[in-house]
Amino acid sequence: MTEKNEDYPRILAIDTALGGCSVALWQNGAVVDLLQHDVTGQQSKMLVPMMEEILAKAGITYNDCTALACTIGPGSFTGIRIALTTARALSLVTTKPLIGVSTLEVIAHSSGIRGDVLAIIDAHREQFYVQRFRMIDEITPLSDALLVEEKMIPVLGHGAKKIQTIPNAGDVAALANEKWLSGEREFPIDPIYIREPDAKLPDNEELKCSV
Repeated sequence: MTEKNEDYPRILAIDTALGGCSVALWQNGAVVDLLQHDVTGQQSKMLVPMMEEILAKAGITYNDCTALACTIGPGSFTGIRIALTTARALSLVTTKPLIGVSTLEVIAHSSGIRGDVLAIIDAHREQFYVQRFRMIDEITPLSDALLVEEKMIPVLGHGAKKIQTIPNAGDVAALANEKWLSGEREFPIDPIYIREPDAKLPDNEELKCSV
């Protein structure tokens, strides 16, 4: 087992928000291991085995972690739900804090750019999730997360660097570490969907049938 510097948290981070599946272990101020599979539709089968593999390689257990971290959206409805459900369950069982971070904030933070940044996620159907941030000594949101058409991106991003990347769990861990070291201990753990899921339950009128 690698010795842990007590000045830094040990964070197990996961991300399935944008179609892939990644797990990272953060220790002593850096990502010490990262597992990543760019597959869609297999996250629910792969996530927990990947988490157990990364812990086994480090010679530690969930209880040896300071905290857990995961993206809470926006992104794929199914992907957000898989990671968040898994992380919530582990947090409950292990009593470890869960650091929920916005996918858009992770994208902005991982860019390393100082100044104004517009983080962008392709939401398909010719729409995009966007949010503006300012990064100086720390990252600060300047707007809410929005779902917009492409023509609105130049307007919302005027004067800002536009960033559209696919983050991984290592990026999630880096942002979670920064939040933890800042003294923050209350974290969002509710999903950010913005757009309604494609599959919906029928309403009462649709359930009615003639006799």
